[in-house]
Amino acid sequence: MTSSKQFEFRRSRDFGESFSGLFEFIRYNFKNLSKSLIYIAGPFTLILGIVYSFLIDDLTSSFQIIASGNIDYLENTQSIAFKSFFLIFAYCVSSTLILGIVCEYILFTLNSSNKTEQFTVVMLLEKIKENFWRHIGSFLVLNFSILLILIPFALLFWFISLLELDATINFLLLVSLSLTTIYFSVYTFCTLTLFPIMRTVEEVEVIDGIKRCFYLIKDMFWQTFGFYMVVGIIQATITYVFEIPDLILLVINELGLTSHSSETVFGYAENDLGFSIALIAAHTISFTSSILLASLSLAANSLQYFNLVEQKEGVGMMSKLELIGFPVSHSENVDMDDEY
Repeated sequence: MTSSKQFEFRRSRDFGESFSGLFEFIRYNFKNLSKSLIYIAGPFTLILGIVYSFLIDDLTSSFQIIASGNIDYLENTQSIAFKSFFLIFAYCVSSTLILGIVCEYILFTLNSSNKTEQFTVVMLLEKIKENFWRHIGSFLVLNFSILLILIPFALLFWFISLLELDATINFLLLVSLSLTTIYFSVYTFCTLTLFPIMRTVEEVEVIDGIKRCFYLIKDMFWQTFGFYMVVGIIQATITYVFEIPDLILLVINELGLTSHSSETVFGYAENDLGFSIALIAAHTISFTSSILLASLSLAANSLQYFNLVEQKEGVGMMSKLELIGFPVSHSENVDMDDEY
């Protein structure tokens, strides 16, 4: 059992304060969150990473078969199709669990009136199981709603390609349509990143939640986009650290510095067992870490949701005003002194 220091979610933050707030939240809750991610989502992401590494091995073998000119290049198709389907399924489950962990943990800390209240992973797991289908819905809205935006633009691309226009006009139309597609896709995605934590905290229906997301993001898109961009760069940098062993092994393999077994596959020498195991382990670590580190973006999305709610509606400020006139405990005075 561990306890986490109380973090003030309902607070308006500018661009710089959003970053300091994000890392403050991580510093206060790193132990609880990391333990929850490892115990709850860890097994699924580990399986996901292993399947991914074997899928990469199958794709590499298929490439070697094609490069050798062998007509049986579809030999691995069934295995690749099965592993790809399982990879998509495992990715959806593990991503939903990570989304649920972050959202339910934030809701738990938000509702914890007693700052010394004990937290357990079992407690969080029960909440995730209770609201699992809600988190599945949030995952689907977040990841697949962009397709609804892309479909009409894809039809427009197809329609323009059928028109016999001047080459210059056709080029300008396609460039303009491409830029418009990118903008609307990015705008929609940034907007819907607020949906998972909103649905967890406010328990709104899907349509009402989507409408509310667009209400909150109005006039605040560029601030939100900039915040997400920098967080994404930080997350990508951390992810890259876990990819270094994988990249080193791939370079060693490409340079032919590894020992090979006596067997060959369509003229390509196979790596020995030890190097193959090391390569699979590196693939697994790289892919698994990238999935788990998505929790950083989810935490940033959640923090931005509270920021926008506070700027638009002042929920946190109103709750503080309601407490005026009530006695304040010594511990609360200390916390206020620390904050200011």
